[in-house]
Amino acid sequence: ESDITMLIKNYFDAKQRVDMTELAECVSDISHVDEKRLVTEAEYIQEYKNIECTIINEGLRDGTYRVYVYYEAEIYGIIDTLVPSLTALYVTSDKNDKFTIYLSEIKKDDQKAIEELDSSTDVQKMIDSVQKKLEDIVSKNADVRDFYQMLENSNSESDEEHNENIDKEGGQAASQAPASKAPAPSASPKAK
Repeated sequence: ESDITMLIKNYFDAKQRVDMTELAECVSDISHVDEKRLVTEAEYIQEYKNIECTIINEGLRDGTYRVYVYYEAEIYGIIDTLVPSLTALYVTSDKNDKFTIYLSEIKKDDQKAIEELDSSTDVQKMIDSVQKKLEDIVSKNADVRDFYQMLENSNSESDEEHNENIDKEGGQAASQAPASKAPAPSASPKAK
């Protein structure tokens, strides 16, 4: 397993446990992590499973990577069904090859390269595949459908739009929180 994949798995584990100390080891700036939001997510997500990383450096500076993370969330109260999701992270390495999920402001050239990667055919195929899996599960499983209706109702009471099935964690500006809510039935890449 690559060091980047291990970083991502540690990050998701720490997220689920709301372990701010461990998260601080995984990210460039812990001040961008919304602990209250993580607590809310932990009430829904029992475990992140089947984490798979697609790591791309194309068009980015040496030592920087766009990591597309596919995972399946085990949701409390939903038996025998894992909910698929896809998120995108920006990972950097220091001179000692220590990898970190970068949450600060991204340089303009890197941001442009990230946007090109996010709109590439291969990434769009990943998004479409996850979206299709999710739509299939939602259409066949009443518990999952009810879960998403509950999320939509709670989101409509809030101005925040965090329930994208691809959530560009650490993607654009320093003001972004680094955690995604449970996956929603939308997989279009959209900056927060």
